[in-house]
Amino acid sequence: MRSSVEGHYKISDRTAQNWYKRFKGGVLSLEIKPRSGRPSVVNLQDLKQKVGMNPTTSTHKLSEELGPSKGTICRALYKL
Repeated sequence: MRSSVEGHYKISDRTAQNWYKRFKGGVLSLEIKPRSGRPSVVNLQDLKQKVGMNPTTSTHKLSEELGPSKGTICRALYKL
């Protein structure tokens, strides 16, 4: 069965092993659980709204308006 999935999705051996382990353990979803850690300082809704109003705005301008650094803004934009 793996060969038919592998040809379509190109998953690694490690990924297939992890999925098998999860399914065998009773987890029937591939969704990733939320992880602990520091919460995001960027409100993605605000960022999306600002970019929607002016798609050509710079990360420097977004940083000035929203507060976080340009690097943080870049990482948040990548998530969108």
